[in-house]
Amino acid sequence: MLNELILLRHGESEHMLKGVVGGWTNSTLTPHGITQAKQTAEWITEKTGNEFTKAIA
Repeated sequence: MLNELILLRHGESEHMLKGVVGGWTNSTLTPHGITQAKQTAEWITEKTGNEFTKAIA
């Protein structure tokens, strides 16, 4: 039985561009960050065949 754990970080956010680290407010993704998220979703689907047990955000 093969188990695999894939760890990911969110795409580029507005706070990242401003150098803001931490805090209690959410920051939206930039247009580039949205593209990164879509590319990551495609990569996960290709890698796993869309057969994964759990996704935690």
